[in-house]
Amino acid sequence: MLCLDGMKNMMDIGGPQLRQLDEALLSAFPTRDSLERMVQYRLNENLSAIAGNGNLHDTVFRLTQRAKARGRLKELILAAREENPRNPQLRNVALQLGVIKKFPLSPPMLPRLIAPFRKLDRRRSVIIASGFLAIILFSLCTYLAPSLFHTTTMPGPTPTVSHTPVLNSTLMPSSTSISLPYPIYPREIGVYPDEYGENIGLSDGSYALDVGNERPGSDSKSQASEALSKGDVGGATALWHQALYVDSSDAESLIYLENQSIRASGMLYATIVIGSLLADKPIDYSSRDELQGAYIAQKEYNDAAKVSGGLLLRLLIAKSGNNPFNSMKVANQIVQAALFDKTIIGVLGWATTRCSLNVLSILTNAHIPLLASSAAGDDLTSRSSYFFRVVPQNKKGAPVLAKYVETKLKLQRLVAVYEEKDAFSQNFVDTFTLQLTNDGQQAPTRLTYEHLSTPEKMAQVVQRVLEMQPDGVLLASSRSTDIANFRAALPRNSNVKVLASGVQYANANAPAGEYPGTPGLIFVSSGFPDEWSIIKPSLQAPSFFNEYKGQFDPYNQ
Repeated sequence: MLCLDGMKNMMDIGGPQLRQLDEALLSAFPTRDSLERMVQYRLNENLSAIAGNGNLHDTVFRLTQRAKARGRLKELILAAREENPRNPQLRNVALQLGVIKKFPLSPPMLPRLIAPFRKLDRRRSVIIASGFLAIILFSLCTYLAPSLFHTTTMPGPTPTVSHTPVLNSTLMPSSTSISLPYPIYPREIGVYPDEYGENIGLSDGSYALDVGNERPGSDSKSQASEALSKGDVGGATALWHQALYVDSSDAESLIYLENQSIRASGMLYATIVIGSLLADKPIDYSSRDELQGAYIAQKEYNDAAKVSGGLLLRLLIAKSGNNPFNSMKVANQIVQAALFDKTIIGVLGWATTRCSLNVLSILTNAHIPLLASSAAGDDLTSRSSYFFRVVPQNKKGAPVLAKYVETKLKLQRLVAVYEEKDAFSQNFVDTFTLQLTNDGQQAPTRLTYEHLSTPEKMAQVVQRVLEMQPDGVLLASSRSTDIANFRAALPRNSNVKVLASGVQYANANAPAGEYPGTPGLIFVSSGFPDEWSIIKPSLQAPSFFNEYKGQFDPYNQ
């Protein structure tokens, strides 16, 4: 066994040890996207510049060879361990090479969470609420020590913060030492533009996140947030109601109104942050669905808690926008907010596998649980003891769709179209293909498209697909708009079957006529609102669905 104690430097490592390291890296980072993220954000390097754009095995080989040549093997191993600390092969390689002397202990817990999780272990009080499209899980300790939560009313409006990125040592409590790997932006609650001009950040109502020409009532929402930031709670409340009169489907306004109801009650509360894309241009309708489900769960729980005298639930909303890497900036903002607000006990989100992978290590290091309702990628499995999800993994859903293709549709010429560098899309196609080939079927031809492809670019992808003369297309995407744009570009007389994951169902909430041609898709989903009337109409649907319809579609639109 070769250890650093017996070597002058890492340059002495030979072929067998490098092969073990290559295998460990391939195990820890099964997609190029995950490896690229680790290299860029842990080593501050560009993977393509280091290793080119070859297959994953060649890329890992070139990466380790370059790291050895530059004396950075130890740095590479430590960076990989930080990104994926629970991978056993990485751990074993690090031990064998002496990079770590023993199994590392978990980092010390931040002071604000030591007592809550001890109580959580003793009492195991968990609250589970349903959500729209997928179940929404809230893990909430009902009997936390009162000293850990505000014993007075909820704090009033957040003080005005700078929209310029700020990093000030005075923002951190003097008793807490925490090293964050990415930049910190406005203090606690705040919104700021990313490099493309899209506003991202964390809001308690002081900032309107889901606004724009496509969202009716946006002017009233923006005015409400401005009023709240100035301390005019009554004016903000009236303006949120005015926005809802224009658009009854707006969950963001309802969440802010419920939070103000908590403030007025004077009761104890805990806080969960909703981590969401809430992207615009194109709009991410799945994010709006999630906020709707979160509000129904919050309201249902709080109504019962107010009667019983239990702990109430406040929701903050975090928006990361279209750029997946923004989620890391926003996750660091959540960590910072949690240092000042001891009621924050967890994050619900992110909706996509890619964003969940981006934020997981940041939240884990801060001991903040991440609860996912729709991130199905297998890459998230066993990554962290602080990660939970209620949606089936791709390894459960993709084979169901593959079996349906084999036994019912009997398609023979499949093309798999997926977003390049998206962990969920690649994983779904890989798992789908594995099931087909294990059953003796031919693997589908693969074709990739760019992130946030415009309708025009998607039309070009459709043309390339049609030139292959398939009888079926598997379209794997994390964005419902991609699937809708693809389907809209197909000729009206096309008989090509389009297969997808459940993310496409979000198009049902798009404005009428925005995505023509979406009917007829074949998709696999863990759950969807119509299932109670389609699959088993004799069963009474849970109360959640009646509450949802009554709240967001009171006029049967």
